[in-house]
Amino acid sequence: MRGYVIFPMVIFLGAAPAWAITLAQNGKSEYVIVKPEKCAADLQAHLAQITGATLPIQTDAAPLPRKAIVLGNARYLDELGVKPDWKALGDEGYLIATRGDCLVIVGGPVRGTAYGVYAFLDERLGCRWFTPTVSRIPKRSTLRIGHIDETYVPPLLYREPFWVEARDQDWNLRNRMNTSWIVRLDEAHGGCFLYWGVHTFAQFVPPQTYFATHPEYYSLIDGARRHETAQLCLTHPDVLALITERVREVFRSDPNARVVDVSQNDCFHPCQCAACQAIAKAEESEEWPTRSARNFRTVSWARWPISTRARPRRRLSRATTSPRVCAASSAVSRTPSTAAPAIATRPSWAT
Repeated sequence: MRGYVIFPMVIFLGAAPAWAITLAQNGKSEYVIVKPEKCAADLQAHLAQITGATLPIQTDAAPLPRKAIVLGNARYLDELGVKPDWKALGDEGYLIATRGDCLVIVGGPVRGTAYGVYAFLDERLGCRWFTPTVSRIPKRSTLRIGHIDETYVPPLLYREPFWVEARDQDWNLRNRMNTSWIVRLDEAHGGCFLYWGVHTFAQFVPPQTYFATHPEYYSLIDGARRHETAQLCLTHPDVLALITERVREVFRSDPNARVVDVSQNDCFHPCQCAACQAIAKAEESEEWPTRSARNFRTVSWARWPISTRARPRRRLSRATTSPRVCAASSAVSRTPSTAAPAIATRPSWAT
């Protein structure tokens, strides 16, 4: 009698994706874009490039459409069960959520909703804007998206890629930059985070005003005071007082200023006086006399922080000094996070 061995076989079938909504099918769409935020037309244009379907745009005056992309603080949010934490979102945070057959993108009152729109196009649909003239927009005549319930707050308050292509305002908004230096974004592009000044020592203590009568305010180089391609003597108390008052002037005169930069001139030649060099040697870095200057208490009243920058040969050491300065950064973070920005309100030391 012939024997048989039976091997049980189990076949695992991958579960089909649970699509939440179909925004377009075969180049046609039943969706409308509701609440014409400034970014609605660009969302409409990108979806048309992707799917071939042009979604109409309407206000929230009519009843909620059965299939809608709802932008901003529309009156439908309660009806859809969407309750943004406005305080946590701040100016630039956003919430993206699917609710039934609707997609909701809502954000902070300054740039939040626009950032949500471009994050959706970028991270969910694969759009990329490499330069103002080079982009990648995928083609999908049928466009489905899964369930979304995401809240994101940019962890960096100031984001600026310092290069020539970044002067284009559309490019900045689409990539969620809020630059005010290489280009100051206008209100049509969400406005900017006003970062005041770069390499400001000469602005705060102008040599044409002070050098003739107070050469001791400037770097001691090889036994002589100089201001050309040099820095300030940051251990001189008058210098700190002048910088403090100038920072106060900026905040008083420009209510839009969010960060004031206090940083070395765009050169090297740090002060070689005994007091400055004592700090530099103790901290193993020429950067620390600069940072020590920013530790002075009298500037810490500011409603927003001051910033600084480090240059080659001015590296940060292991340092025994703990600076209270809160530095702005030009890096870009793309990691989703629900955490609040690193600096969102008056810092705890500014009391």
